[in-house]
Amino acid sequence: MFRTNYPVPRTSVFQVAAKLSIQHDRHLAREAGNYQEFPEHFFKHWNGYNLIRPIHNPVPLHALVPQFYGYYVPKSQPPPYLSPILLLEHCGKPVDPSTLLEDDREECASLWLRFNHAGWLHESIFERNILVQTGLPTQWPIERHIPEFGDEPVNSFRLIDFGQSRKIKEASEFRTLRLGMGETAEALKLISILHGAFCESLFPVCPEDRNLTDVSWGAFLSWEQADSQVRIRVLSV
Repeated sequence: MFRTNYPVPRTSVFQVAAKLSIQHDRHLAREAGNYQEFPEHFFKHWNGYNLIRPIHNPVPLHALVPQFYGYYVPKSQPPPYLSPILLLEHCGKPVDPSTLLEDDREECASLWLRFNHAGWLHESIFERNILVQTGLPTQWPIERHIPEFGDEPVNSFRLIDFGQSRKIKEASEFRTLRLGMGETAEALKLISILHGAFCESLFPVCPEDRNLTDVSWGAFLSWEQADSQVRIRVLSV
């Protein structure tokens, strides 16, 4: 028997998804680059709940994106074309919002809001870009369909497809998100969540954009757009 003094890493069984690309398509390479730039907290399995404005109810705070297991490129590229491989955690199938309970819909919307709040734009707000699976990824597969304490098994959601995603750089993009427009409005509409109140300090404020409004934290706003002019109205303080 071969023995070694080196530590043996812990092992586990999990499913993966291999994402491929067609020739001359740069989306896969950009997505791999984005995965390597995402902050560490995108991948962590958190416990508990958090408030993600403008959603009024607490939502579970699990990992935001699939685990990233590497981007593999062929050493040489003779004909025929060999695709690079983006290896990710398998996170289920695309959601159908019409079949989800309100709590699940709010958790789906919170994924996009958390992504924006971290300073990123997804640039592809579609149902197919949120995956759902039964149970928690931290559970053994056989345990994921077993109810706990008499309740139904929980669903887990992940945000995917970052080939067009990018970091937010312009002050106008922060302003659009902070007013509940742009991707914020698209995500809430897609998941069928209607909230008319938005807080001025939902998202990070660019230094050159601090004078956008003089509304303090705790003042909830509604926005109206007419002739490309945004009028801000205080709803409550």
